[in-house]
Amino acid sequence: MRKPTAAFVGAGWTALAIFATTYLIAIARMGIPDVEAFFYITVFLFGIFGVIALTKAIRDREEGIPVTGAFIGASWAGTLTPMILMAVYLLNVSGLNELQRGLLFLTFIAGVFAMVVVQKNFRDVADYNKATAHAVEVVE
Repeated sequence: MRKPTAAFVGAGWTALAIFATTYLIAIARMGIPDVEAFFYITVFLFGIFGVIALTKAIRDREEGIPVTGAFIGASWAGTLTPMILMAVYLLNVSGLNELQRGLLFLTFIAGVFAMVVVQKNFRDVADYNKATAHAVEVVE
């Protein structure tokens, strides 16, 4: 068991911060109605929650921790639904040019997947700390 390097942990957080900030700044500067801005923010948060749940469910199952099929299904739905909502909405929304649509979609996708890295780092650090604490107990 190896602990993720500080550089890898920092890179994950930096990527998430950059993409989330760019996404929020883009929403703020596009002059879109508040209702639409709240939709974009809600879909982004829904996407982040979905990938956290999905990565946890997949990793739990791989480690032999029981995970129900319902939770796996809900996790997949929570991951794919925001992506589909964002894609369909951006294809059909008026008032945004192609560059704005592309910026929103790419920063959305990149931010959500940066969260996968952050979640993996949290889990790897927790597993490392648990393993090293157990090793110290065995030695003492």
